[in-house]
Amino acid sequence: ESFVIPLSCEVEYPLFFRNSQKSNKIHLLFFGLVTKYKGVNLLLEACLNLKENNIPFKLTIAGRQEGDFPIPSDIKSDVIIINRFIIFF
Repeated sequence: ESFVIPLSCEVEYPLFFRNSQKSNKIHLLFFGLVTKYKGVNLLLEACLNLKENNIPFKLTIAGRQEGDFPIPSDIKSDVIIINRFIIFF
């Protein structure tokens, strides 16, 4: 089962983990123009928090990147970056 959570939408904690018995990994997708004001840095901090709490995850950041978003070394192996303009029909 998948969930789409729009930007700046508050989500209750259990929503993400109620399927944890079916899959042992959370898959996160950031899709669109990657700019600082969209909070990618906050997403990376949240992923660090997941890692520190031993919650397995995979993050995909897909879209053209404007600016530099260094990926912390602790989560580099859990992050996939697709840095290009993506047309979605």
